[in-house]
Amino acid sequence: MRVFNCFFENFSVAIPMDSISALDIYTENTIHNKAVVYNQEEMRFYVSLFCLFNLQPKKNIHGIILKNAVSENEIVILGTPVEDEINIPDNKIYSIPKTLIDTRFSRFFSGIQFLENSKPVLILDSNKIIKNIQMGENYD
Repeated sequence: MRVFNCFFENFSVAIPMDSISALDIYTENTIHNKAVVYNQEEMRFYVSLFCLFNLQPKKNIHGIILKNAVSENEIVILGTPVEDEINIPDNKIYSIPKTLIDTRFSRFFSGIQFLENSKPVLILDSNKIIKNIQMGENYD
């Protein structure tokens, strides 16, 4: 699976390339203090990985626009600058451990990769994010 890697302090988030239609740089003006914000003017949903993980946002970040948009609206995932594009073999991706199932953010991930002498890599489940936004779930 080819992914873009977003690096955080103690882990990385891998966003599958087949769910991405565009990659842009956003400034601090785009960062919100909520996990999901809808901008009516731009007709975009902004999903902040920083807020989902309760982390301090960076001033310049990348926004990854998902292919599967909710009707005409785009969904932009805001995260760290994308520093790497990697290929993770499917047999190296494991289900999210049951101990994390009840945590708030684990529902956004389809798998996890544990690398030797490295930080874990969480595999983002973009379809689940889109489904939750369509259902109008609140992530504040």
